[in-house]
Amino acid sequence: RPAMRGEGGLLILSRTAYQAMRSRRQLPDHPGFLLPRFTAAEPCAVGRRDARNVFVTEPVAEGEQGGFSCQLVVDTSHPHVFDHPLDHVPGHLQMEAARQLAVASVARLHGLDPCSLSIASIETDFTDYAELDRITSLRATVGGFRSDEELGTFTIPVEVQAVQESTVTTAMRIEVAQWAQD
Repeated sequence: RPAMRGEGGLLILSRTAYQAMRSRRQLPDHPGFLLPRFTAAEPCAVGRRDARNVFVTEPVAEGEQGGFSCQLVVDTSHPHVFDHPLDHVPGHLQMEAARQLAVASVARLHGLDPCSLSIASIETDFTDYAELDRITSLRATVGGFRSDEELGTFTIPVEVQAVQESTVTTAMRIEVAQWAQD
């Protein structure tokens, strides 16, 4: 059985074109130090074991309709996420943060163990750069259960948006699944 499928689109720019596109922004020397240092959620709340790999604050419920929000925790000294200098929040950090918010949201809403939840699929649309010198808020909306015949389990769709100063920079649709524990 297939374990993973992927597809995507990518625009590759020359260094000159990229610099010209990004030159509209005045970048600080140490962007990570300009923002408040948010406290990351407990690893077990987001389906992680290592606190160094938690990239969201404790999610907060918004209303009674399955909405949750948190802040992105950016640590520019993280050896994997920032393995080279960047002038923006990397996409894989945003996707992992969205995964953590989705898992925490589904677990809280349905009384499940976050460590029993996995991502069955993710669709991501990066519409703008998420800047390192701006606070990034994440908002999640949890949908209802649906049967995934191909996976042989139920999944729950979660829409996650990364927002900076009222602008959605990234929109993600994540399918969260609970797998049988051995």
